Amino acid sequence: LIDRDITDDRCAALLTGTPQQVERRILALLQPAAAAAQPPAAPPGNDVEERLRKLELQVNRGRAGAHGAGLMHTSSYEQLYNNHPKAQKDIRELRGTQLPSIAETMPKLPGHNVSENNKMLPDFMSALATLPGARSESKAVKVDGKGKGGMRVARVHVGSFVVEDTHDQYYLDSAAPDVTILKPGYASSGFNAVAVIELQAGRLDNKHRGKAIKYGQLLLKANPRRAFSTIVLTNTVALQVCQVSRSATSDDEYDVVFSNELLLANNGPGWQYLVGLLKSRDAASCGYNVPSVTLDGKAFTPVGFLGSGRGVEVYSVQAAGSSGASSAGGSGVAAHHAGGSLSTGSGTSSIQSGSSSGGTGAGELMACKMHTEERARSYASELHALQAIRKDPPTRGALQLPQLVAADSAQRLLLTTPVVKALGAPGRVFGAGALDSLIRGLQYLHTVLKIVHRDLEPKHLGWGPSGLALIDFSSAASLQLGQSPAGQARGYSGTLMFASTSVLDALAAGAECDAHVAQDLVAMVKTVYVLVHPDAQEGLMHAATKALGEARHVQGKQPELHKATCTVKQFWSSEIDRQTPAGAHWWRLLELAERAVNPPDPAYAASMKHLQEGLACQLRPAS
Repeated sequence: LIDRDITDDRCAALLTGTPQQVERRILALLQPAAAAAQPPAAPPGNDVEERLRKLELQVNRGRAGAHGAGLMHTSSYEQLYNNHPKAQKDIRELRGTQLPSIAETMPKLPGHNVSENNKMLPDFMSALATLPGARSESKAVKVDGKGKGGMRVARVHVGSFVVEDTHDQYYLDSAAPDVTILKPGYASSGFNAVAVIELQAGRLDNKHRGKAIKYGQLLLKANPRRAFSTIVLTNTVALQVCQVSRSATSDDEYDVVFSNELLLANNGPGWQYLVGLLKSRDAASCGYNVPSVTLDGKAFTPVGFLGSGRGVEVYSVQAAGSSGASSAGGSGVAAHHAGGSLSTGSGTSSIQSGSSSGGTGAGELMACKMHTEERARSYASELHALQAIRKDPPTRGALQLPQLVAADSAQRLLLTTPVVKALGAPGRVFGAGALDSLIRGLQYLHTVLKIVHRDLEPKHLGWGPSGLALIDFSSAASLQLGQSPAGQARGYSGTLMFASTSVLDALAAGAECDAHVAQDLVAMVKTVYVLVHPDAQEGLMHAATKALGEARHVQGKQPELHKATCTVKQFWSSEIDRQTPAGAHWWRLLELAERAVNPPDPAYAASMKHLQEGLACQLRPAS
């Protein structure tokens, strides 16, 4: 389709409908042209059947990756299973599989022709509680929703793990796996789950196999260090294991392997696998893997993944052994930095969707940022900024900034507080009050610390315990040449989509790019625009992906920065219509930000005042 210059709209129309309809349309489009050309020997990759095969694979992968309605109207787990490439292997060939000879006799299980939540799940948990050495915890429940009281096993401690009934805990991207295997002391989350067990009534079917694939994908997204995810599908008569791993060719694609079906009855191989899994002391046999963190001789436990970029990962951590470990928030990523989609360089966010609090007391969440050697400059830049903030902290009530708890230059680790809530957190609105905090915070950075953040965007803003917070200073640079760590002051590693025109022009020309307050002020105007116009997000992400592809260093290909900067400029020119009164207002603000001068010039304060007045009229009064 691309070779034939088919427009995006036409492509969308061609790919709408059933697979058969799509196939007929594409064949009708491609075959006549191929027949007319009749090359004597088609070069590799130009053959029509080969092109169709590749296109079908791309479409199927798109369908398989969809969550809800997606490519070709994918909407069911069964479609996800049917259209996802997968393999089937003997259980002994799966990674980490153990089928030990066990003495534990399988207890009586309810069978598959019973109610899943009211009979199968509680009986399954009770059966696990009968294993030798197991210890169970029960909870009061309502039976059948009719108000009748009852007790059911909520948690079983067996071997080195805890098996928890999570059928009503929607911790996995709004999904609630029936049973979750955890390490002791950890709350249910995609990051903390060692493995997942999904129950179903009736015969094992493709709908639940599709659900297993989706759960596996979500577990991998929740923890970038996880080697693979393990999902056990059972109806208490038969059992099937699904393992999902990242594709070697793309971060957005997954390899899926299913075992053969195993019977549980009479201490069958299914029961052997289940007991072997629960009594194993090695969570890595299920693909589970988290980093170990030690700073200043103190151990910290990662309890959640906050974000990643090229050579950088950020985790929420707690002091090891703290009493709050079992209830720590680490439930997924509310902000995944543009290091993969928006940035010329890479950075990360310390933002989560759950609650957080400041300080470093027992059980308090902290953000631990880990840098590889190639990101040593980013580490040095952020450490420099954090030390400056700690030396001369902002006044109370101003923009909340990260507080440095500890740093280790040998490991390139930074430990900061707080872990903040995402801007979209329920009950919070970015209004005039938040704008005032942002303005005052930038003035503090520019006039007191004399540094420029240079990577201001919505993903680096959030809600801290005392109000609006700005995080990620990995691109920060000093307004005073020579004051930043080597390589930072004259380079640019911030987000392209929010960059000022002067930065874009310098990048396109291959020129140096000194730190300037206009870089923060233009980014502030663009950020507020996106917050006021959430429908701009889709176009922004599309343009950002294209720009990053053009700017990225690829082996054998030089980055096309001129094209990338043109993509950014074209997006904002088309997004904000100069011909409308509202659009003209936003362009005036952008031009005012572009013309801002560095402090201590008095014109700096005047620019900030005019920008605040111009932006405030676009926002709600409450913050």
